Amino acid sequence: MTKSKNTMIFIDYGNLYHNAHELKFEVDYGKLMSVLGKNKNVIKATIYMGVIYPIKGKKIGWIKSLRRKYGIETKFRYLKETPRGFKEKGVDVLLAIDMLINAYENNYDIAVLLSGDADFIPVIEKIQALNKKVELWCFKDSV
Repeated sequence: MTKSKNTMIFIDYGNLYHNAHELKFEVDYGKLMSVLGKNKNVIKATIYMGVIYPIKGKKIGWIKSLRRKYGIETKFRYLKETPRGFKEKGVDVLLAIDMLINAYENNYDIAVLLSGDADFIPVIEKIQALNKKVELWCFKDSV
């Protein structure tokens, strides 16, 4: 029997949320983790998101439940208020830096990225140049 490859899962919440919302369905994180981690040795899963400061009530409970129920860690940046509403800043950079640092530190063999954001293409290419496998999961026509 071959040893499972160490895998880290990186989830772009903003991209996932907006695509799921557009298609009018709610994400089942248990099923999502089951699919993304199938036949893999998942050593860490992290979801990256922008949140309104201060984080309150239901959002705090939901963030805690991601870890408790599904083993998903949460990393976030506070949303910036603009005249047209709130805007996510720094979340994609945080995700990209984590992917690269963990690749360089040899913490994983496989990176699973759930995002349809084409801005991640250079990051994926660099990680592949380090002889790491990258699985990109996204909604059809989102990249």
